[in-house]
Amino acid sequence: DLAEEYPDRTPLMGYYDEENPEVCDWETKYMLEQGISAFQYCWYPPQYNTSIPIKTPRAFWHQYEGYFYAKDSHMLPFCIMWENAGAGNANWTLEDFKGFIWDYWVEWCFRDPRYYRIDNKAVFHIYRDDLFIKTFGGVENAKEVLSFMREDIKKLGYDDLIILVN
Repeated sequence: DLAEEYPDRTPLMGYYDEENPEVCDWETKYMLEQGISAFQYCWYPPQYNTSIPIKTPRAFWHQYEGYFYAKDSHMLPFCIMWENAGAGNANWTLEDFKGFIWDYWVEWCFRDPRYYRIDNKAVFHIYRDDLFIKTFGGVENAKEVLSFMREDIKKLGYDDLIILVN
C-alpha cells in the first residue's frame, strides 16, 4: 500500500478509494468544473504472454469498479493509453495482437458508448512508440498493426482512430 510506503506524501485531498463509484462521481464533478473533457486510463495487460487471453488487465480497478458503475460516468467519456513499457522484448505478429489485446479493447473499451471520440474518431494513446515498433519487429509491421486498428475500428461505427504516441 502506497500510503504505508510513503507516509510523508499525503495527497492534498487525503486518500480515497477510486474503486468506489461515488468517489468516481466526485472526481467527475471536479474534472467537469475544471474544464476536463475526458478520463484517460493507463491500460496495462496482466502479462505479455499472447497464448493466454486477457481476462482482467493490471491496475485497471479504478475504471472497472469505479467509473463503469458511477451514476455520472456518462458525463465524462474515457479513453485508454496502452502502457506498453512492459512489452519489453515481445515479438508479436498482427495475429498475436488481434487475439491478445485488440479483441479485449474492442469488447471492454471501444464498444462502450462512453468511449472518448473526436468527430466520431476514437482517441487512443500509445505510451512508447519505440517499444511499439520493437514489439512488432520493425516499422513496417508496426504500420500494419496501426492500419489494422484504424480499419477495424470502423466496424464499431467509428469513422477512424486518432492515435497519440509519446
